Amino acid sequence: MALSRYARPGFAVVIGGLLLGLAACGGHSSAVLPSAQGEQPALSQPRSKPKIAIVPASLVFKGIGAAFARHVVVSETHYKGKFTEKSACAGVARAVPASGKGPSFKPKVTPLKDGKCAITFFDAKKHSAKLEIVVAASTPRPSPTPTRAPTSAPTNAPTPTPTPIPVSTPTPTPIPSVGALPASVDICPGSGGDACTPDSAVVTVSQSGFTGS
Repeated sequence: MALSRYARPGFAVVIGGLLLGLAACGGHSSAVLPSAQGEQPALSQPRSKPKIAIVPASLVFKGIGAAFARHVVVSETHYKGKFTEKSACAGVARAVPASGKGPSFKPKVTPLKDGKCAITFFDAKKHSAKLEIVVAASTPRPSPTPTRAPTSAPTNAPTPTPTPIPVSTPTPTPIPSVGALPASVDICPGSGGDACTPDSAVVTVSQSGFTGS
């Protein structure tokens, strides 16, 4: 009785070991720990949006001076700190004011001369956003190519025909005529049987235009 009392625990241990061996041979592979080959790759994290937003993100100016100035809005969600700017636009453009308080502020950008540059805005944690600026107020226009007029062959000028000078016909000078009034008289001989009476007659001799003697 004493031996059987001490043999029972050892027998139970042997029976337990046999049961474990049978379970291992029975194909219960689910008890094996999963291998590393079954692990899924870690998912990539989505990119975070920029902390600072600028609207619009770029400016193009077609003129120079205050008349062409434009506003931009610099903002950051839930940010109540200070915005500052670092400009690379010296002489090209200027933003006023150069700093402001979050969550948003509205600087005014004025174009000063032709060029390209950028203004970078920062928050207190050094997050940044860049404003691109182009000033193209005096874009040169291409000069038109001069058109040459076609060269024409010289035309010989016609030789002028001399105008005939009219020859005036001289007016014939009237020949002066001599007239006598009366045109005829009877003259008696001075002596003889046919002598006339002592009557006399006066004859007038004239010539038109004649003034001589």
